[in-house]
Amino acid sequence: MTAVTMPGLPKLQLKQNSATSKTGSTSTTLKASVSQGLATAQRATGGVSYGIMAQRTAVGSGAIFNAKQFNSNSIAMQRYQLNANRVRVNNNVVAPKAHNCQSSDNKFMNTLAAMQMLNKTLGSLVTAKTDKSSGTKQPDGAGGTKTSDMSGVLSQLNSAKTSGDVQTALQGIKDKLATIETETPKLQKEVEEAKANEEKAKTSLKTTNESIDTEKQNVQKQEGQINKLGSQISSLETSIGDISKQILDVDTQIAKAMGAEPKQDTSVLESKKRSLEALKEQKETELSETKQKKADAEKSKSDSEAKLKDLNADKEKYTKELQDSGKTVKESQAKLEKMETQKKELENAQTSAEKKLETQSQKDVKSLNSMKTKLDGYAKDFAKETNTDKKNKISEKYTALAKEFNSTLADTATDVKCQYSEYATDLVKS
Repeated sequence: MTAVTMPGLPKLQLKQNSATSKTGSTSTTLKASVSQGLATAQRATGGVSYGIMAQRTAVGSGAIFNAKQFNSNSIAMQRYQLNANRVRVNNNVVAPKAHNCQSSDNKFMNTLAAMQMLNKTLGSLVTAKTDKSSGTKQPDGAGGTKTSDMSGVLSQLNSAKTSGDVQTALQGIKDKLATIETETPKLQKEVEEAKANEEKAKTSLKTTNESIDTEKQNVQKQEGQINKLGSQISSLETSIGDISKQILDVDTQIAKAMGAEPKQDTSVLESKKRSLEALKEQKETELSETKQKKADAEKSKSDSEAKLKDLNADKEKYTKELQDSGKTVKESQAKLEKMETQKKELENAQTSAEKKLETQSQKDVKSLNSMKTKLDGYAKDFAKETNTDKKNKISEKYTALAKEFNSTLADTATDVKCQYSEYATDLVKS
């Protein structure tokens, strides 16, 4: 039997193609011939063997004796198919996928974190008094106390260890600055409106107080006039009564003169009577006019008293408006001043964060490059090594370093992620 030098099974040199042949007196079967041929065949020595136990096959690699290793590819591919519609994290069966230079972070979690940060910012920027060193309660300029959240942002920046952490802190600072830029015009408008309302309330209150003074003076004036006119009316009524009595006396004297014998001259008495009657008429006219003046004075006093009632109500209203608008001005100005202070602090923090991000990114790149060089070296050593124990040790070192590399890469900034791809953590499947 010649050596096997061609791929496949060795050619069987059978004397007959039938299942049974005769060799002399001995009967040779097909099975016996094949067995005899294979037993005396030898491996090829001049080239690559492509026999049953060739190393390029699962059998030749020894995987056939390890069920987990032999079936790993099919199991992994089945798992890959089942997870085809899910978010892909990493799969060692296929080559690792490079980042798309946008972000490999969980966008849903980032959105939730941004919403929480925004809610916290909106709730605290307009109420908390800035505190540079801690989160202790400080006066907010509006009669209350609020806890500052600036310490949280600065603490996050100071505690950042990786470029990814710095980038997150920097984004938080930018979000707060954006919120301040949005809220500042609103507060400025609020301050302007509050000041306008305050001035309007001051003017209205001043006008009301002047009107109150005027009506009070009129009440006092009319009271004096009413008293004076009342005295005049009493005097006129008394005078009229006296004149009426005098007229009666004259009438009596005229009657006596007319009844006397001989009749007396009554012309003087009649002239006196006419004078008294004219005087009485004059007094009655004066009395009527005085009463009308008194009635007018009483009406003027009554009107002023009614106006005073309304004016006092207006005074109370404008006083309250002045107090409220003054309080609003004070609170709004305090909020605006706080925002301006926070804006300056955030701008300084942003500058520091940008510098720190650049420095930390350089450190991360240096660290990743160092690990990448080692990983590539492990991969080359693994491919060259033929000793199983040594290959296993190389594989263990590679796996540990690949996990560290991937973990470090996940915590880096977006610009750093764009430069690298994750490493498969198993050299056998990579």
